[in-house]
Amino acid sequence: MRLPPWLQSAIADFSPEDLLVVGMAVVSVLLVAIAAERLWMMVRVYRSLRHARRLVAVARTDGVEAAGAAVPGVPGPAAPVFRAGLDRALGRV
Repeated sequence: MRLPPWLQSAIADFSPEDLLVVGMAVVSVLLVAIAAERLWMMVRVYRSLRHARRLVAVARTDGVEAAGAAVPGVPGPAAPVFRAGLDRALGRV
């Protein structure tokens, strides 16, 4: 199998320093992806906690049953935690 000339020259000119640069670029991309994912998760949790303040206000004014009805409107990963807490407060668990 014959390689194209541009690929042959790229392979011939490849050095250990180039491997180091490629490795650093890959690690940088992975770190940025992990940081972006963590930032997105923090935004989701913050949104859930903002809705939790409203949920606590509903529980304070209208009762725990009304707060239990409002739990499905809570976005993000904190909704199951709120559901479990309200079920425990109502004695269902």
